[in-house]
Amino acid sequence: MSVSDDDIRNMLHETFLCLDAEDYDAYLELCGPEFRYRITAYSPELRKDQVWLDHDREGMTELFGNIQFHVRLPGKFFRHGHVYRIERDGNGSAKALTSMVLHYTEPEGDSRVFALCRYHDDIDLSTGTPLLASREVRLETRQLGTGSHIPM
Repeated sequence: MSVSDDDIRNMLHETFLCLDAEDYDAYLELCGPEFRYRITAYSPELRKDQVWLDHDREGMTELFGNIQFHVRLPGKFFRHGHVYRIERDGNGSAKALTSMVLHYTEPEGDSRVFALCRYHDDIDLSTGTPLLASREVRLETRQLGTGSHIPM
């Protein structure tokens, strides 16, 4: 069965919705067994990339299981993503580039932009269902403050 670009986009959008709902089990169901998640940012002061988070699937499962013990912001996050491009390699995988804006809403209802970033996703198409093989979140925003407890 062939995987269409719409199938890939729908899976990517579903990952955004899962994270918004903090439904981490559903998020991990969209990830392949070799899934890797990284958050990186370029530091102009150091003139190099910084790695802020780097976990495999097991590490993400552990992170999600311990979120309740982390200092966290009390409000909700809302992701608005736009998939710029999907490129297939012809070997059962694809790459996707997505622009992402994370909004944060306080419990009192005041909202603000929390972070800007791009998702660089590798997608496994070999099973006929698109699955995330890896996601690198490349942050533009580097001042996140305390309590940014969930993946971008």
